[in-house]
Amino acid sequence: MTKINKNSISNTARNIVPVLGIGIDSGLRGEVLNRAWSLISTEREAVPSLIVTPNPEIVSRAQSDHELAYILNSADLAVPDGIGIVAAAWVLHPNSMMVRIPGRLFAEELVKLCSKHNKKVFLLGGAPGAAELAVKNLKNRSMNHELRIMGIEGPRLSMDGKPVDEVQEQIEKEVVRSINDFKPDLLLVGFGAPKQEKWLARHLGKINVSAAMVVGGMIDYTAGILPLPPRAFSELGFEWLWRLITQPARLGRILTAVVVFPCQVLFWKFNNR
Repeated sequence: MTKINKNSISNTARNIVPVLGIGIDSGLRGEVLNRAWSLISTEREAVPSLIVTPNPEIVSRAQSDHELAYILNSADLAVPDGIGIVAAAWVLHPNSMMVRIPGRLFAEELVKLCSKHNKKVFLLGGAPGAAELAVKNLKNRSMNHELRIMGIEGPRLSMDGKPVDEVQEQIEKEVVRSINDFKPDLLLVGFGAPKQEKWLARHLGKINVSAAMVVGGMIDYTAGILPLPPRAFSELGFEWLWRLITQPARLGRILTAVVVFPCQVLFWKFNNR
């Protein structure tokens, strides 16, 4: 079992709503953003803060992947990334006030705050060359060419978040060294779930950062490798439909989110009355 000395689902300092046993932070977007910023801007601890972005696919996977479930529930902040998560919270807890917060846009807001307050950002993951392109684009978007940010593709990982061979193990060591030399305030990791969550769980005690956040495909989108969805798709919760249109190979994963997950929610509700 991955060991993370972090807060648990019972943490009373946060407004947590459980969805299929996974604790999700509930609150207005500004409130969640403020909590994330406090994790980034406060004095560093021995173990960095962890920000996760559960969506229906991830929560569904966590039902059988107990290591993933443990990591999600050990995080300092669980951002509700997916309209299905908000709908599930309403079905299971009708009085909940959860608001969907698109993880990709949330991460970009944090980068803007880092730019404004002279904090350092490190991007890890994405397709070959994506991290470097994303760094360039984020500097342009922030209108701050002095933004202290760097990016590295990182190692190829197995679904357990471990390097697939000895060459990738060496790359991983070099990545950890680069992170610790740079000492970022915010580390954004985009290996895809559950690789990114498990990789971070293994390395939280080894990296010199204030906070680390998983960002899925954000690096590829920011780099321009994947076409950005219209903002309305993201804000209304239909980014999954855009991904199906632009990435048909994701059909199986999308079916998990729009078919399997709702069935799991209904089963949970009727069996936990």
